[in-house]
Amino acid sequence: MSTISVIIPTHDRPRLLVRAVESARAAGTEVEVIVVDDASIDETAEVCRRLRGINYVRLERNQGVGGARNIGLMASTGEYVAFLDDDDLRLPGSLDLQAAALDENADAGFVCGAAGDIDRAIQRDWRDDDYDSRAPTVRRSGCSAGLSAIHLDSHCD
Repeated sequence: MSTISVIIPTHDRPRLLVRAVESARAAGTEVEVIVVDDASIDETAEVCRRLRGINYVRLERNQGVGGARNIGLMASTGEYVAFLDDDDLRLPGSLDLQAAALDENADAGFVCGAAGDIDRAIQRDWRDDDYDSRAPTVRRSGCSAGLSAIHLDSHCD
């Protein structure tokens, strides 16, 4: 089975990290989790110290989500790479399915899956002001479960 690096950029949202990391681990059998802390000023570093088996990268100056993802790419060692926002979740087994699809299709540079809205069972753990009042089941940030792309390292050179 191929190793997959999952890059999770974060900034001042430690409450969301544990769930995102757990979902990344459950999504594949050979997963390297990289959390890039984009200069958080809260307890994000402490939460990451308690998460065993992650590669924690701390940025001293805020780079934005794109910069944090790029730094995560530089820290990755997997054959494949997946990006996961800290407020998103991976579906169990989804990375293994996507890696198998890439393994079977050597000409493919990436694969993606469907996205789904987060339901109320998950929402109750987040603050009410995180939600768009016009569409209470969808976060303003466009939170989804399962949307991702895995890129072959050779296509990123």
